[in-house]
Amino acid sequence: MARVEQRWESNSCEDADTVIVSFGTSGPFVDQVVEDLRADGLRVGAFRPITLWPFPEAALAEATAAASRVLVFEVNAGQMIDDVRLSVGGRVPVAPVGRVSIDFSGMRQGEILTVPWIRDRVRKAIGEVRVS
Repeated sequence: MARVEQRWESNSCEDADTVIVSFGTSGPFVDQVVEDLRADGLRVGAFRPITLWPFPEAALAEATAAASRVLVFEVNAGQMIDDVRLSVGGRVPVAPVGRVSIDFSGMRQGEILTVPWIRDRVRKAIGEVRVS
């Protein structure tokens, strides 16, 4: 089952210095962040596991082969970050850029499930300061 059932999508990981891993609803938001940051000249990619079990470890290892860092965006307490760390095997640092939502309106995602919020978190994590 682990060999046959793994599913994932990757976006612009081939030359990415930073790969952002996210799953579920956050995937399209992270893809937009990748598009925005690439337009600004930053080599960022995205990896989205579609199956969390079995986790696509080999695919993530391949997608992060050129990266110098991996960021994990989750709208939770970090349930996926250990799988990401195991997949990367200590080759590069892995850091969280998401958090638990504390917003109680609508879908309870609030500002953290928006492109500007995610983009700012990624920029801070890679040490890129935007001058407005």
